[in-house]
Amino acid sequence: MSIWPPRTLLWLVILAPFCSALPAQEPAKTASIEIDVMDLSGARVPNAQVLILPLSCQLGKKFITGNEGKLSLEVPPGSYEVRVRVPPFRPAKEQFDVHPGTHQTIVVTLLFGNTTELVVIRTQIPVSFPEEAQAVSYDGRYVIVSKGRPLAPHHTLWLEDRILKTRRKVFSYDRRAVVLWNPYGKSFAVTNYIGNNSSHCIILSTDENTAPIQVLDLLFSDPDVSEQQCLKSLLRNQRVLVEAVGWTLLGEFKAKVSVYTSMGELGFDWEFAMPAPLEKP
Repeated sequence: MSIWPPRTLLWLVILAPFCSALPAQEPAKTASIEIDVMDLSGARVPNAQVLILPLSCQLGKKFITGNEGKLSLEVPPGSYEVRVRVPPFRPAKEQFDVHPGTHQTIVVTLLFGNTTELVVIRTQIPVSFPEEAQAVSYDGRYVIVSKGRPLAPHHTLWLEDRILKTRRKVFSYDRRAVVLWNPYGKSFAVTNYIGNNSSHCIILSTDENTAPIQVLDLLFSDPDVSEQQCLKSLLRNQRVLVEAVGWTLLGEFKAKVSVYTSMGELGFDWEFAMPAPLEKP
C-alpha cells in the first residue's frame, strides 16, 4: 500500500473545499441555426423576407437574409417552420426541429414562377377618407362618399346607387378610413384607422342583405394552424395594423398585418391570402 507524502496530503486538504465549490456546467439552453436561401441554380438569394414560426410572432418581427442569402440566429429548442418570400420567386417553407447545444443549416430552395398574389387584371387604387371626395366602383354604378358630423363618430360612409337613385349608410369612423373596391365583383373593403399604428378591416357588399365580414374572422378561419397561432400572438400587441391589400384574379382576398414596437418602429409585417368572401370573382 502506497503512502501519500505529507506535502501532498497538505495540498489535498487545502484544495478540497475549492474543488467541491466548482459549479457544474449548465446544459445549453439554445441552439444555433442558419437559414440558407437559394434558387435552383444554387445561387444565394439576398434580402429575402424570412418568417420563423412561432418565433417571429412571439417577437413581433420578421427577418431578412443578408447579402449572401443567409440568416444566422440563436433560438430555443423546439419545432419551427420557416417561410420565405421574395419576388419574383414563389413563397416557400420548411419545417425543422431544434435541439439544445446544436447547430444546423436549413436550406430553402426558391422556385421561379407567377404566384396568385401577382395575377391581377386591374390596378386597385385605395381611396382615403375624409381627404378624398368619393370612391367609385369599377362598373361605375356605385359610389361611396363621406359625410362629417360634430359628434363621434365624426364621419360616416354612404353608399349611393346611381341607377336606383338610393343611398344608405354603410360605415362610421372617427379619424381615417380607406376604401378598396373589388374589381371583380360588388364588394369593397374598408380599413378603419382608429389610432397611431392601429386599424381594423371589414368587407362589405353593395347588397344590404349581405352581412359584413371582419377580416380578422377570415384570418382566424384559415386552416393553417401556424398562421392562426401567429395572429393570436401578434394581436396581443395593441399597436397592430390590419389592412386590405386587394383582390387577385384567382379569387383571393389579401390582407396585411403589421406590428409596431412601443417606440413606433415597424417590427413585423406579413401578407395573408384567403378565398374572397361574399362573392366569387
